[in-house]
Amino acid sequence: MTQENYYLPQAEDSIIKKIRENGWNIYNSANSSERGADEIISAGPVEHLQLLERYALMPLVQDAKNPKKVFEALEKFALNNNRQTPTIRIKYERYPWTGFIPREQDLKVNTIIGHYISYEEFVKALDSIQDIRKWII
Repeated sequence: MTQENYYLPQAEDSIIKKIRENGWNIYNSANSSERGADEIISAGPVEHLQLLERYALMPLVQDAKNPKKVFEALEKFALNNNRQTPTIRIKYERYPWTGFIPREQDLKVNTIIGHYISYEEFVKALDSIQDIRKWII
């Protein structure tokens, strides 16, 4: 891996900041079928991102390691959002999304299509994510 192709360190702060500013936390959801949601949430939100790890978004709550509190906030959001999955705008279209996977030169955004976009595009797209705070307070 060459440093000039490794974009994650330059974008990491912006990614984490924009996601948290919209009321979301980032959890490492790698091996989710083996670990389960309770274990993923109990591990707590991440402070740093790593290449090729799968990340999921969950509501930013005071007790971020408490699955019950996180799921209560997620349920409030779902009820107030007509049970629609949160969306992100990529290339002028809105897509339901659940998270992302940082790669060496781009990211895979977990949408129904599975978008591969640059870090720059992703940081810009984060301006379009739903601010969950208005739904869960």
